[in-house]
Amino acid sequence: MSRLSSPSGEQKNVWLRRGALIGVLALLALVYLLTLQRDINGSGHEYMIDVGEIQVALNLWGTIHHTGYPLYTIIGASLVALFRLLGINPAMSASLVSTLFGLAAIGVVYALLLARTARPLLAAALSLALGLTQSYWIHSVVAEVYSLYVLFVALALWWVFRDERRWEMRDWLVAALILGLGVGHHRAVAFIVPGLAVWLLPRLWQDRRRMPLILALGTLVFLATFTVYLYLPLRDRAGARWVYGQPGTWEGFWHEFLGREAQREMDPPHSLADFGTHVGYIAGVLAEQATWPGLAVGAGGVIALLVRPSSRRFGAALLIGMLAYLGFAFWLPEAVLAPAFLMPVPLLLALAVGEAVAQAPDPVRGLRIEWAMTLSGLALAAALFLLNRPFVRSLTSDPGGRRTIEHVATLPVDDFDREPILMLPWGGSYFAVSYGRYVTDELEGFTPVDHRADLRAIVARGEPLITLPETFYVFPPGQWNGWPDPLHLTSVGPGFVQVGDAPLLSADRWPGGPLRDLGNGVALQGYELADLPGGGLHLILIWQALRAPGTDYSVFVHLARVETPAAPEDILAQADLSAPVYGWYPTSRWPAGEVVRDDVIITPPEGYGGPLWLRVGMYRQREDGSFENFEALTIRLR
Repeated sequence: MSRLSSPSGEQKNVWLRRGALIGVLALLALVYLLTLQRDINGSGHEYMIDVGEIQVALNLWGTIHHTGYPLYTIIGASLVALFRLLGINPAMSASLVSTLFGLAAIGVVYALLLARTARPLLAAALSLALGLTQSYWIHSVVAEVYSLYVLFVALALWWVFRDERRWEMRDWLVAALILGLGVGHHRAVAFIVPGLAVWLLPRLWQDRRRMPLILALGTLVFLATFTVYLYLPLRDRAGARWVYGQPGTWEGFWHEFLGREAQREMDPPHSLADFGTHVGYIAGVLAEQATWPGLAVGAGGVIALLVRPSSRRFGAALLIGMLAYLGFAFWLPEAVLAPAFLMPVPLLLALAVGEAVAQAPDPVRGLRIEWAMTLSGLALAAALFLLNRPFVRSLTSDPGGRRTIEHVATLPVDDFDREPILMLPWGGSYFAVSYGRYVTDELEGFTPVDHRADLRAIVARGEPLITLPETFYVFPPGQWNGWPDPLHLTSVGPGFVQVGDAPLLSADRWPGGPLRDLGNGVALQGYELADLPGGGLHLILIWQALRAPGTDYSVFVHLARVETPAAPEDILAQADLSAPVYGWYPTSRWPAGEVVRDDVIITPPEGYGGPLWLRVGMYRQREDGSFENFEALTIRLR
């Protein structure tokens, strides 16, 4: 009877193992696809800082910031090309790369838990909870390098921890290959090595006589994996449209490879209090990832392993692995994106819980600890889903990048004699504009550059240099030496500023009219008013300095119910500027004869149908606090 039933029992066990894995991957795939980032990134959250760059780079076979991540880029760009052939849009294609890596990592974690515990449901519950931690979830639905990072950590753990086999030469060389590819992709993979070494100590002793050969061959395999970095100079020299830094030069290549830009973030604690602050911050990060109850259960698993002689070595290996990551994060938390860097810690805690259950003594097993931990894992997964979904969705659906593209699409490129250069600081807006210009071809007629371009040379060549007003919050005039000197500004459309090194002395291409002298050294040379969809008004003002004003004047634009307002309630709407050109070009810097344009958007109150007057001028505040007004224009609109 037992011989007949044994194969059937084994078959059920196989189906249970496979079914549990398929169930976990299907659930996570559903969650990830429902929260996948489907358009160009618009969020400025720390998780998302580099996402737009990667979305562009993968679609253009480009290179990305230090350390270059060539393996990720080669695989990712290949997958993106395939996804786009299937009709998936460019941004979603880049996100799906992370989804595949993330699901693969969970599959490896499940395989390792199953190999260590032989408990499919427990392995499934712990894997599901891990996949729904905040950082893991986010990095499986946006274009980022960390899902591949944690996949390599999981592969290294699986190869080393899965059993107690005696290691052959092949085992050592495969370990070297996994670590070489992993460390080559992201240097943080190296922090798992101390934990692996603790587990492998008996193997090291067993193979002590041939260890020199193992080390020599392993080193060759490890170093050979770094040949993938040839991708960086090859793409640079091939003229790829999107290249970070100068990897085609010897100095530029090593700058990227060694991640020298990150050195400015290497700021260790300066006191015990600083160190305590770092520890508190990292503890908060871990609690955000796994919740305090989850951390408590994980820590209990580690302790349970350490107190039992039969599981002490495994517990020590997990603990050393966690301490390697935590030690670096405590010391240099600013040098890394802590929630992403620490992703292996919840993974190691999950391994500790699974192993502790599998190694539990008989009296504890009688308490049904396996079912308790399985249900706890599922409860944690449910809690993480409810806690993290709104946050993840807010990041992946942020419309900021799309709005930037829509705004830049209104740049009046036909108003310029030459193709304009649009400068934006390296970051989200620049990535969005580059995506629209080079990936989707939604934008045309200009060339985007970032702040590292030689702006003075661009202006000297006579090319129109345009930027957005918010650029000056990052690089204020007079405080950043990258701007032309002297610096002259004028608006060239709603939300666009032209940057020059000489004053504009003619306004032939802009609205004209009778000169209106304000009496403060400035005249209104012309204006134009146009209706906007939704009831707003677009007002173009052309100022001219009759003489150098020498004083800073603000601009007022009012919609009033009467021609001469006598009380605050007479003003229906206002769009004042602290200085012309969106507040960035004080009149005290204007030389005689300079022409400056302002673009103002103002909207009457919704539902108001009475008389409407437009009033425009300049003003300044006297030392006694009173205001001196200089009227330029008063017209009745209805």
